[in-house]
Amino acid sequence: MLGVRLSCIPVCVLGLVWPLAAFGHGGVPDDAIALDPLVISVTRTPMALSQLASAVTVLGSQEIRASGARDLAQLLEQVPSLDISRAGGPGGTATLRLRGMGDAQVLLLVDGVEQNDPSSPGRAVDLATLPLADVERVEIVRGPQSALHGADAMAGVVQVITRRAVHSLRMGLSLGSEGERQVQASLARPVGDWTLQLQGSGTSLEGHSAARDPLGEDADGLARSQWRMGLDYVPSPELRVRASLSAERSRAELDNFGGPGGDDPNSIGRTQRRGASVDATWEALGGSTAATVWVQDTERRYANPTDATHPQESLQARYQGRVLHGALQHNRPVGAGHLVLLALEWEGDAAESHSLSGGPWGPMEESLPRRWAISRALVLQDQWSTGPLRLGLAGRRDWMQDGADALTGRLSAGLGLLRASWGTGFKAPSLYQRHSPYGAADLQPEESEGWDAGVDLRQGAMRLGLGLFRTRVRRQIEFGADWHYHNISRATHQGVELEAAGLLGQVRWKAALQRQHSVDGTGRDLPRRPRTRARLALDRMWRKVDVHLAWRWEGARQDVAFDPVTWEQRPLTLGGAGLLDMRLARSWGGLDASAGVDNLFNRRHEEVLGYTTSGRVWRVGLEWSR
Repeated sequence: MLGVRLSCIPVCVLGLVWPLAAFGHGGVPDDAIALDPLVISVTRTPMALSQLASAVTVLGSQEIRASGARDLAQLLEQVPSLDISRAGGPGGTATLRLRGMGDAQVLLLVDGVEQNDPSSPGRAVDLATLPLADVERVEIVRGPQSALHGADAMAGVVQVITRRAVHSLRMGLSLGSEGERQVQASLARPVGDWTLQLQGSGTSLEGHSAARDPLGEDADGLARSQWRMGLDYVPSPELRVRASLSAERSRAELDNFGGPGGDDPNSIGRTQRRGASVDATWEALGGSTAATVWVQDTERRYANPTDATHPQESLQARYQGRVLHGALQHNRPVGAGHLVLLALEWEGDAAESHSLSGGPWGPMEESLPRRWAISRALVLQDQWSTGPLRLGLAGRRDWMQDGADALTGRLSAGLGLLRASWGTGFKAPSLYQRHSPYGAADLQPEESEGWDAGVDLRQGAMRLGLGLFRTRVRRQIEFGADWHYHNISRATHQGVELEAAGLLGQVRWKAALQRQHSVDGTGRDLPRRPRTRARLALDRMWRKVDVHLAWRWEGARQDVAFDPVTWEQRPLTLGGAGLLDMRLARSWGGLDASAGVDNLFNRRHEEVLGYTTSGRVWRVGLEWSR
């Protein structure tokens, strides 16, 4: 089992089931914990979590508020099998890995709009610049999902769903250590058949010196602003039209690299995102039909002039990406418990970039003229359930402009407490990997095949989930020794996941444990992936104050050091760390007050070689709503 120890599973299961048997329902009302939320990301249609046979985690609004997270990356750190590693301060690159697979193999959506950047080398998304404002819930689907969501969903899907209130007004303010200041406001007002929604937020952080550099202690800050406008038109129960506009802007202070000499006083990265979407849903042809059109633009600029400590190093770079997407989807019931889905999709990616860098070996310039990649897809899905039996079958055919077509499928089955799924995935080469000076026009899509199986036990307010997974990736695209991209790598990711939640007396608790192993085709550990992750969260109301404690353990992870003269690689191990967060919250009608401390015991550790994480930080906040 490639280092995944399964002998401890019976002991862990016994330890988690014992409270269930001992306390049972305990007279606790069923709504004390959200037992069966609706999930969209698994089947592209809203379905109750209990009707799905997939590995899914849903973070609801109460859980998001209790976490005290200031951005999406910090929130996702509590999800089983999802790891975040930061290279730098608050605005430094935050890399997401799902079940050991990289961020270029994970699809990130906000209200159904893709956030992956087609101008980045791997078509990935940087979580560090994504805010966490007015979010209703976050859905995380683990395992290959390309059969429903296409090329970027090899490892799974993360979807952020924002609040769509009908009549509300919210305003919030928070202050914290590292010079943190944050404001946010939202408004929703109905006018006849129309509802207008406005939301905006701004964040400023002085940050900390993340590069482990004894030569300098330059704090790396972040400034970020974001706004969103939505307009809903619902003239009848059979028709709904929704339009939205969004924009985000961030300015982050960066380091050249981690370790001695890496701290940089004048390296700046700027990111802008702009998006627009329109979708309409209506009843027709004996079912529900939905049409969606959206566009998402991303621009990243980097400026790093020479300075006294780096007299030869400089960088000026610009990356621009655009995604155009259109889809037509029809869901039709075919008898009781039987639903068929047919969808047609069209997508166009555009990317261009230019960079000029300086170093000890002289200047280096590279350009990617604007390039387009067009793809079309046909999706079919059949879902059927009766009593305790649940079956799902999905298939997708993608036709791509360069001829690298793909056929993917997914099969899921559930019987009572048991669930299992199998699926295939693919990842198309990015425009940068094909057409940049380092690209190769003959690259083939990456391919994956994976399965997972588990048991989900629910009784009253108590939940227990146990799952096993294994995914194999072939033709993985890597940067070769000849300074070009090639299909040269294979990888295997496998592990075990445990989740449990419930009520113990007056304490609401949630626990998760994940043990996984990711190796390349030669059996070597893939870097920056901890084998063990654990989390325990406790909530209790004490004299009208909600007390929240969260402990998490990040196990040791492998990384690679480079010799500064020969550039030879040397493997090493970064130690693990246990972190404790605490938060207090109190409500007076429409006024909510909160105070919290992250990393209570001031444990500093490295998730990426040469970069230390924040120490102890505090935050206080007020939010008013009506």
